[in-house]
Amino acid sequence: MPETCLEREIAEETGVHVSVRGALADYAFEVLPGAWVRIMAYGCVPVAEQRVAPSREHRSVAFIDASELASLRLADGYRQAIAAWRAQ
Repeated sequence: MPETCLEREIAEETGVHVSVRGALADYAFEVLPGAWVRIMAYGCVPVAEQRVAPSREHRSVAFIDASELASLRLADGYRQAIAAWRAQ
């Protein structure tokens, strides 16, 4: 089940335990010419206040306030998924 995998991966990569609340988007995204990945976006909430601890695979992890999103370079699909989550 993707939700269970997502909860596990977020905990492993960030140290934050979350509860998945629902699917927001599912679409193909071309990361390089001719190279496509499937993007599945979900809304999640932390299960408690926790210290963020990125895994060794990452230099940093950040939670960005919605007011800062306009200044970030994000693909339209990500922006649409965030907007859907905020509208709930």
